[in-house]
Amino acid sequence: MNLLYVLISFALVNVLVALDNYTKEVIMANKHIMRAREDMPQVIQNIVCFGNFRMAELALMLAVPEFDIRDDLKDYLVHKKIDYQKIVREKIWCSTKTLAPSIDEDLYKNADLNGLGVERRGMTMEAIKALFSDILSGKNEYFIDYSHMCRLMGVFKTIHLNSKSFIECAVVPTSGVCVLVDNNKKSISYYKFDGKIWEMNPDGTQKELLADQIKFCRQESPSKVCKKITLK
Repeated sequence: MNLLYVLISFALVNVLVALDNYTKEVIMANKHIMRAREDMPQVIQNIVCFGNFRMAELALMLAVPEFDIRDDLKDYLVHKKIDYQKIVREKIWCSTKTLAPSIDEDLYKNADLNGLGVERRGMTMEAIKALFSDILSGKNEYFIDYSHMCRLMGVFKTIHLNSKSFIECAVVPTSGVCVLVDNNKKSISYYKFDGKIWEMNPDGTQKELLADQIKFCRQESPSKVCKKITLK
């Protein structure tokens, strides 16, 4: 009986250590993003365009590190969940040569993953807004490939959803069309008309301009990263 208690206690300690290690990696990635914040548009561009990552992987790295991975999502992931936080720091180093900061070892013990997720979205949204500004103005040509643009919109929309769900799949079924599917299997479509990108209603009518959605998204409010747009 005593041996059984020892084995159970050992197993629980291992689980707690694993959870703490993940939280620590999220904190380290957040601090690295903050340190490299001036260069994060380039980092995100390199991750989206040249990293060969699937949409769900991008969401975990750039928007929702706190999300639990259900069995039906494991097919979308190549690496373990914790590895994606390490990959974020690796990509920051490769793109900027910015060293990862050290962290207070006591900090992550009581840290809240939901709060860390809000922090991550605030920082990456700032970079994504700057990146979209250059893309939509024609200064950035790396996203001419609409599959890259579609995945970037998927990251943006994941942040826009404010942790209620996340985009797990981004596909371009035909030229100028981007279909995003979230983890609840709900789809969101963007169409390109006359050089402008619109989110579409289910009935095929235009809902919101992507440019307006980006314009009205804010980083200063941790509780609401984006505010609702009402079209007249």
